[in-house]
Amino acid sequence: MLPSWWHVLPSLLVGLLLQYCVESQQEILIEESAAIESLHAPTGGGVELPCDITPALPDDTVGLVIWYKQGHDTPIYSLDTREGRPSHWSDSSTLGVRATFRSDTLPAVLILTKLRPEDSGQYRCRVDFMKSPTKNTRLNLTVLIPPERLIILNQDGNEIRSGVIGPYDEGTEVNLTCVAVGGRPTARVSWWKSHALLANSEARASVSFRLQRSDYGTDITCQAVTDPSISPVSENLSIDINLRPLWVRLQGGKRPLVAGQSTELVCQAVGARPKPNISWWKGGTRLKTVRETTSPDGNITSSILTFTPAIDDAGRVLSCRAVQPTLAHSTHEDGWKMEIQHLPVVKLELGANLDASKVVEGSDVYLDCRVRANPWHTHVYFTHNGAIVKPGPGVLLANQSLVLQHVSRKAAGAYVCSARNGLGEGSSENLMLDVKFTPTCKSNQPVVLRAARGEMIDIECDLDANPKDAMFYHWWFNSSAHTKHELTTSPATSANSSPGVFTYMVNTSSDYGWVQCSGTNSVGRQTKPCLFHILPADKPSAVKACEITNVTYDSLTLNCTPGHDGGIRQSFLLQVFDMATGLLLRNISNDEPEFEVGGLSASMSLAVSVRAFNKKGSSEPLTLTSSLLKYPQRHTVLLISDSMT
Repeated sequence: MLPSWWHVLPSLLVGLLLQYCVESQQEILIEESAAIESLHAPTGGGVELPCDITPALPDDTVGLVIWYKQGHDTPIYSLDTREGRPSHWSDSSTLGVRATFRSDTLPAVLILTKLRPEDSGQYRCRVDFMKSPTKNTRLNLTVLIPPERLIILNQDGNEIRSGVIGPYDEGTEVNLTCVAVGGRPTARVSWWKSHALLANSEARASVSFRLQRSDYGTDITCQAVTDPSISPVSENLSIDINLRPLWVRLQGGKRPLVAGQSTELVCQAVGARPKPNISWWKGGTRLKTVRETTSPDGNITSSILTFTPAIDDAGRVLSCRAVQPTLAHSTHEDGWKMEIQHLPVVKLELGANLDASKVVEGSDVYLDCRVRANPWHTHVYFTHNGAIVKPGPGVLLANQSLVLQHVSRKAAGAYVCSARNGLGEGSSENLMLDVKFTPTCKSNQPVVLRAARGEMIDIECDLDANPKDAMFYHWWFNSSAHTKHELTTSPATSANSSPGVFTYMVNTSSDYGWVQCSGTNSVGRQTKPCLFHILPADKPSAVKACEITNVTYDSLTLNCTPGHDGGIRQSFLLQVFDMATGLLLRNISNDEPEFEVGGLSASMSLAVSVRAFNKKGSSEPLTLTSSLLKYPQRHTVLLISDSMT
């Protein structure tokens, strides 16, 4: 009978064999894993993990390939060829369809696609052969991860998010820091400007530089690289700089300027960023009729001034000024002193030491013409009441002056001086020359006045004088017996009579004769008096040259020429009689011997008598005869009357 321990011997032998096999396999695994290959591949890319499937014994084949990943308790991929037909399996939670094993290459490879960061780690490929010992291949896979993003900080530690730094003033020292967030392995961060490396450091890099005009609009780039096989992550920043104008220039405009003519002038500011403030100045006065344009690239700002110069602007400085408000000492200015061309500006004045209010007839007067012109004037002339003054007796023209010798009252009036240059003609304001003179009679002939005894007549002394204000009138009477006596002396301002009117009373025959009148004003007394011949009044003379016209069936017109009025005022009387009956039809008076008589249809033959009358009586009548026209036939009435008969 066998001992009791004999029954457990097979199990013990199997255990010892497994232990030996495991120990043998461990020795082989440790020996084969002494050199671990390292592989790198980018996130999202692919990688081929090598596996040695070469058997140790000839004529041997692969039975089973198993892939393990550190940190996983179970295989992640396998290839089973033991049943003759290859069978692939992939762990859906780890690799899924992203893994493919290819055994027709040397070495065989596990192809992984669309790599993920979690795919990094240590992999082991175990190959079981049909005869040969098992082989293990170990390797490390690092999945390269680019930085998640870049953070750019300014000198104040604030993040820049706009893609633009600034605006900074020209010449400012700028400090920037670029930090790479995430990534595997740790990214190398660098700063670049115009393909020039400015700084290079691990994980974060800082750069400092002073801004120059040439930096405006250029880019500075922060770049982070985890591995040369991965495209770098970069962030471009555009540099914005406040720039002073390079120059300011006043352009355009035809020079010299012409007074009164509108012109456009252009002021250009070049190289300023942002657009500068441009202002226009005339001396210390700011001009505001402006508009602005900017070139498409923003480099040139043009301000256009619409300007109408005046004569008084000559010699003043016209300038344009460009200021960059954000920059100190940024003012640029350009300008020039204005030369203004203009029509002659003419002023006409009385000569020195002459008082315009004391120019009297017979004195000498001279007028000075002062001319201001650009270009200079070439011709000067004078006009008097619109007529050109020409030299002659008592009229002298010399050196832009007009001399009037022994001036007469006819020389009074409006004088104008005119000058001409290349732009045209300019004239002075009217200079009114007022020539004072003593009174004179407006008429040189004696005036005949007739008056009846007991009649009062008004004698008007019509004088020409300058001035007429506060003028006194003197009256004398010369009788037919050649006796002379003063009648009265009354001021022109007398409230009881009109200026220069004397009421004369004829009482007796001795009051007929000559009345004389003279006046006195501030210049002097009249030397030659005015004469009025007072004669007795008489009945008027008969009218003459009478004519009847415009005779109709019921009216007529009579026109006569008046005869002598008898020395006093006369009127006229018209009488119309019916010659058949002697009946008075009309009795009409009028101041003139002109009559229109109507309403005479009742008479066919008329006697028309007209006579003159005044206070002394009537003249002889002048009588004419006339026949009125027949009534116009009323054909319709007559026809009706005939038919009724």
